Amino acid sequence: MKLLALDSSTDVCSICIADGDQIVAEYVTKSKRTHTERILPAIEFLFSHLDWKKEELTGLAVIHGPGSFTGLRISLSVVKGLAFALQLPVVAMNALEIAARQVLEDGLICPAMDARRGEIFTALFEKKSDEITPLLQPRSARPQAWKEDLPPGPILFCGPGAALYRNELQNHSGSRFLFTDFVLANTLAVTARAKFEKGETISGQELRAAYLRPSDAETKGPRARKKLEHIS
Repeated sequence: MKLLALDSSTDVCSICIADGDQIVAEYVTKSKRTHTERILPAIEFLFSHLDWKKEELTGLAVIHGPGSFTGLRISLSVVKGLAFALQLPVVAMNALEIAARQVLEDGLICPAMDARRGEIFTALFEKKSDEITPLLQPRSARPQAWKEDLPPGPILFCGPGAALYRNELQNHSGSRFLFTDFVLANTLAVTARAKFEKGETISGQELRAAYLRPSDAETKGPRARKKLEHIS
C-alpha cells in the first residue's frame, strides 16, 4: 500500500510517504512558528520528487494528539481534506505511543511533551520486543504529581517534556533520560500499516483530535467574559 503519514503535534513537523514496508520519502522541519505554511508545499514537494500523484495513495495516517492545539488542528485539517477528496481511510494514533515505539530497548518508557502551564502530556508504557503495553493512560499532569503515580524502579524518560522537567520526574537512581525531539511520521507510517491490514481505520469525517485538556483559549474565555461582565 501507498501511505502518507503526517505529524505536527509539536514544533517538529514530519511527513513520511511509505510504499509497502519501505519509507520512500520523508520531510522534517523544526520551527516555533506555525506549520500552516509548510505542510501542503512539503507534501507537494515529496510527491513531485517521487513522480507520484496523490491519487495513488491508498491510506492516510496522522497523530491526533496530544500536543500543540494549533499544530494538531493543522495536520488533522490536511488529512481530513485529503481523505474526503481522495476517499481514503485514515489511521489516527497517539503521539506518546508512537514515541514509546521509537525507543530501541525494552523496559518501562515514559514519553513526555511540554503541555505549557507547568504541565506535561505523558503516559507510561512497557516495551517487550515489538509489543507496547500501556500501564498508565495518556494525561495532562504536573510533573511532580505524575511522578507520585509512577511505579518504583528504573524508567526511561524521553522527549522534550522529559528534558524540561528532569529534576521533577527523576523517580529512581537507575532512571535515564533521552532528550530528543519527537520526529514521529516515520514510525507512524510503519505502525499504521499493520492497522490498515487489520482494517482498524476510520473515515476523515470521524477523525477527531485527542487534546487531553481544553485549550488556553477555551479556559481563558469564560474568565475573560466574566471579567468584562463585572466591569460593565
